Amino acid sequence: MIALADLGSIRLSIDTTVEFEGGQPGPQAWHVSVEKHDDEDNPKLVFWMDGWTFRLYEGGDLGDELDALSADTEVFVPLVQGDEVSQLVSDELHFAPLGDRLVLINHVRLAPELRGRGGIGRYLTGLAIRELEGGAALVALHASPFELRQEFDEGSVPEDVWEAGAEALGPVWESVGFQRLDGHLYVLDPATTAMENAMTALQARICAG
Repeated sequence: MIALADLGSIRLSIDTTVEFEGGQPGPQAWHVSVEKHDDEDNPKLVFWMDGWTFRLYEGGDLGDELDALSADTEVFVPLVQGDEVSQLVSDELHFAPLGDRLVLINHVRLAPELRGRGGIGRYLTGLAIRELEGGAALVALHASPFELRQEFDEGSVPEDVWEAGAEALGPVWESVGFQRLDGHLYVLDPATTAMENAMTALQARICAG
């Protein structure tokens, strides 16, 4: 249950799936959800996030895996080189990744009635990342305004509208500790305190509201 004035009452659910081929595990697909219950305990989904977790340093080519998994994961190929984090990440952002997992966020969705209320969506995203980042070298996302597809016939968003929407999302993700790597690709180093500092400020703002 989520009470806006008391963030201690959030119930966050995580479902994960791993497919094995020849006894070897593939990437972990996951989705996170938060439900709000009314006075009669009827649930309503107010937050949803999905993505994947890949294992680093286990051989193989993660670039090929990302390219083959879906069109959504292809955008993350610059993050990897062989079975490890690419040199681009270290050179551009001066990261020194410590973990053995790569957490990739695909979609994040917040119920319309909770938007514009002090950063609730960002706070819930941060809570989810806390639960998913164990052992992670990096957490990454590609800023994509996918909900714009609902406003156009057959989901065909004009390129300039899509680009403007993606650009507008950048400061949102930077406000919770992500750094822009290339284009609309953003990366968070879990070893830093950037996200925790942002979460503390967000919680104070939401509770004050």
